[in-house]
Amino acid sequence: MSRVVVKRCLPLVVLVVLALVCFARLVAKPNAWLVDGERPSVDDAIRNGAPRVGNDLTRFQLPKLWKIADSIRRTGRPPVWDRFGFGGRPFVGNPQAGLFYPPYWLAWLRPDGATLSWLTVAHLIWGGCGAYRLARVQGLGRVAATVAGGCFEASPYVLAQTFEGHLPHVWAASWYPWAFWAAIGMRRGDSRGGWILPPILGLMFLTGHPQEFFLLGLALLAWAIFDAIQAAREGRTQAAVRGVIVWILIGSTTLGFIAIEIGPILNARHWIVREPGDSLATADQYHVDPINLAQLFHPRALGGPT
Repeated sequence: MSRVVVKRCLPLVVLVVLALVCFARLVAKPNAWLVDGERPSVDDAIRNGAPRVGNDLTRFQLPKLWKIADSIRRTGRPPVWDRFGFGGRPFVGNPQAGLFYPPYWLAWLRPDGATLSWLTVAHLIWGGCGAYRLARVQGLGRVAATVAGGCFEASPYVLAQTFEGHLPHVWAASWYPWAFWAAIGMRRGDSRGGWILPPILGLMFLTGHPQEFFLLGLALLAWAIFDAIQAAREGRTQAAVRGVIVWILIGSTTLGFIAIEIGPILNARHWIVREPGDSLATADQYHVDPINLAQLFHPRALGGPT
């Protein structure tokens, strides 16, 4: 094997080894789970009432996966309706079902927590490789780019989401570096970025947690508007118009990729029962206060994980 090949493969080897070290207990017991299903979720620490044992993996992801696998075993196809949740709700038309995310189909073949765990580890490695590639196109050397990839896949915040069972969140976030890599390439005149970006955005939406998709969409939209305004101010009107058209085409193509999910969601809207008391108060439970800045200097500045 030539030295050039070794140099190119070494960052990938480092990122894979780092991921395996982060999940050493899973490596030691490959049939185990990434999360501890016998303790209360950290999410419950900010809610009223007694904390419940379990987390997103044990309460939502695994039961959902078992229902899908059972339907495939009995009928040969995934379910279109979930009769257990909220008195009945759609499977097709539920953006958190993740039915149309191709990597998730692997879990249908072996529906257990270990499969979801290893699928998440693979996504973290994929995200680390994306961060490496993004750093390289920004001019960083191999060592610095490898450190960047390692910081992504071993980020304490990302690992905390993983250990709480927020697996689709992590899957979606693992596409972020690749999306920015494609967007930067397109911004620099590489047409391949424009072709690659819509499938990346589509896959991100289909993971089963579309919030990450919408946040990235807002960031890319702001970036596109900034570039168009700057080009217009510099007198490059044609470049500004061309940029706007390209982003419209990217948005339209992305909608084509996710139409298989968006269509049923729109059709299911008239079945949704909204409580009159709904407000932003529920979402506000998860916001970050200014005092949390202290945790940048020490993670236990405000106490332990709970």
